[in-house]
Amino acid sequence: MREATAATAQVESTRRLMAEDESELAILGRRISEMNSTIVAAKQALAAVEHEQQEARPEIEAKRAALVSQMEDAKHDRDGKAGSVSRPMLGKYDRIRGKRTMALYALRGGSCGNCDTAVPLQRRNMMAGSGEIEVCEACGVLLYAEG
Repeated sequence: MREATAATAQVESTRRLMAEDESELAILGRRISEMNSTIVAAKQALAAVEHEQQEARPEIEAKRAALVSQMEDAKHDRDGKAGSVSRPMLGKYDRIRGKRTMALYALRGGSCGNCDTAVPLQRRNMMAGSGEIEVCEACGVLLYAEG
């Protein structure tokens, strides 16, 4: 009788474990099917976006080609105008321009047009008299006197 009870308990325990495993498998099966449907929806959305982009790509490429052409023209124009600028000054300009969007500022009153730091009177007079371009001591941009 004891052995029968122990065997029945083992059978019941095994059934419970199998039921739990089957429940987990069912949950995993639902999750997999949900993930598969999510993948299908994502693929459909990707296809829709690619279709939209396919229509827009020729227009974007045309604009890009126009901008590249304009940039080449601007570079050619800059190279032509840069020929009259001294090499050291052009080097300073290129170095500053690599770090900032603008490298050349006019004096504003008696101060730098970028950082408002006062420029000594002697340097201002020299810049105004000779048209020389100087570097701001505070922010490092190139300064010129409007005249």
